[in-house]
Amino acid sequence: MQVFRIIAALAVILLSTTGTAALERVQVGDVIGNPVRYRDVRVKLMGQVTKTEVNPASLNEVTYTLQDSSGHVIRVKTLSPPELDSWVYVVGTVLQDDAASKPYLIEIKHGPPGPPLSILIGSGVVLVAAALVLAYFMFIPRPVPKKHHTAKNQQTQGVERRPVITQVYRDDPVAMLIAVSGPHRGEVFRLYGGANTIGRDDNQTVQLSEDTTVSRRHARIDANDGALLIVNESSTNPTRVAGQDVEKRELSDGDIIQIGSTRLKVSIVSGE
Repeated sequence: MQVFRIIAALAVILLSTTGTAALERVQVGDVIGNPVRYRDVRVKLMGQVTKTEVNPASLNEVTYTLQDSSGHVIRVKTLSPPELDSWVYVVGTVLQDDAASKPYLIEIKHGPPGPPLSILIGSGVVLVAAALVLAYFMFIPRPVPKKHHTAKNQQTQGVERRPVITQVYRDDPVAMLIAVSGPHRGEVFRLYGGANTIGRDDNQTVQLSEDTTVSRRHARIDANDGALLIVNESSTNPTRVAGQDVEKRELSDGDIIQIGSTRLKVSIVSGE
């Protein structure tokens, strides 16, 4: 059983390193030249960061310019920009700036350019071979040492052994809400594991302070075990999903939520 666990762990490592490479990579020029095709589509772009600027309307949001090797540029909105002049890959959702008639990108994640897929596959083969060699040596029978019952062992037999509990904290978002209409149009809100509250109050996870038709605490989205469940918490204002009033409903990628006069599109982060 331990051998199979080791092989499974190596497979997980291999899949995690090739997950980003499996996403289809497109050129910035492709998105600029055909914005209708890529609108609301998740893409992976490669380029150099040539400019960064802070959004004066939202100091937590930064826009940077990504330029590919052919000289095409696209704007990328994020909360944590990469370093200026660095080469990065960017995974995000393409949206259309109607005012400027140009597409832009809502960043999901970015990172340094990874190695070619052929190198990753070769590394995977090496890992599997190492696992097989390890399994071979683990199946060789070894002599079992005899247990010597000493006075010290007898004293420790009655001592209770407590398990060591390791708690892992994740800061990565599980989904995003993209405001497609209303006073907050163009803003992006991250959803994390657990309860995510929506409303006008300052302490809400998704704060819609500019929309006067939103209750102070309007709704809640629970993110547990890979599922998103929206719950209406306002007694005076409705919560709508796909145009229908809901009290409780499971959300899917691409669903449109209406809170007051603000419409929010659900984009689930798959961890690619």
